[in-house]
Amino acid sequence: MESDTDSKNSLKKQKSHSQVRMTLFADRETSQSQYNDKEKSGKLKSYLAKTATA
Repeated sequence: MESDTDSKNSLKKQKSHSQVRMTLFADRETSQSQYNDKEKSGKLKSYLAKTATA
């Protein structure tokens, strides 16, 4: 019984660790995609401005 609890605990530790890694990764991805969105919207605006005047 003891070993069962131990394995469950170590599994929990692994899960929380990977959760933290995923969160950090997700944060990095989010900031990157936000930057990309800014780039895209800037290009889109200039494109729309060009097409509107043309």
